[in-house]
Amino acid sequence: MPKGVASELALPCPWPPVVLGGYLATRHLLDLGHRHIGLIAGPSYASSARGRVERYKQALAETGVSQDPAYIVESTFGIESGAEAALALMRLDPKPTAVFAVNDNTAIGALSALARMGYAVPGDVSIVGYNDIPIVSHLPTPLTTLRVPFDQIASVALDLLTEDPIAVSDRIRVSAPTLIPRRSTAPFPPKRG
Repeated sequence: MPKGVASELALPCPWPPVVLGGYLATRHLLDLGHRHIGLIAGPSYASSARGRVERYKQALAETGVSQDPAYIVESTFGIESGAEAALALMRLDPKPTAVFAVNDNTAIGALSALARMGYAVPGDVSIVGYNDIPIVSHLPTPLTTLRVPFDQIASVALDLLTEDPIAVSDRIRVSAPTLIPRRSTAPFPPKRG
């Protein structure tokens, strides 16, 4: 697995390939049969958000699904912004049958907005978040999400701060994000009756 590098300093970086999660989330939705997948993209100034957008596009391209820029809605990382982005996505024609949100907070906002609009998750729209914050497994519809190994990242970061970064770089082994499937995603088209 490639090691992260802090580009400006050319020093080892403990962050895993966090953008890989964008690919994993999108592939999960594609594998469930979804072809109209919205992306609550996060702010364009955030490198992690930009990377997830690129991996979303990569997954769509690999499966031959058209990439409509209207399905990518910029947001902040907050709950309210996720709700606003979901409203914008559901105004599209055709409406997305699935949404990948840049983090769990925006996914929670999207879940709330979809419920207020009368959409069932995952019956009408599947949703995937990112980070696996503790609350998402306890939501009325537990959120499918990507788990990032933050404990491992923190341990490596501490090693980088307390030891010679170049010597530590050969020992850096940070796991990729892991998809945690829960009840917010389902196959498309949904089974009726």
